[in-house]
Formats: sequence, structure tokens, C-alpha cells
Amino acid sequence: MTAGRGALRVGIKGSLGAVAFDLERLNELEFHDATGTASVR
Repeated sequence: MTAGRGALRVGIKGSLGAVAFDLERLNELEFHDATGTASVR
């Protein structure tokens, strides 16, 4: 979950996963689940 320079993006990262919202893509919400095993991620 990286953003380029000047991106309008808000993200929250934690030990269980991450969520991000991009103001240039209003209909999308990124969600990354880090609770599974490494082979599932």
C-alpha cells in the first residue's frame, strides 16, 4: 500500500492488516488481511 508523491490517500496499517482510501478513486476501498498464513496472503 504505497502512494505516489502528491497522492490524495489515507491509510491505516496494523498488525492484522491495512485499509486505504484514495480520494482519486472514490468508489474503492483497499483492504489487506494479514491474519491468514503466508501461503494464503
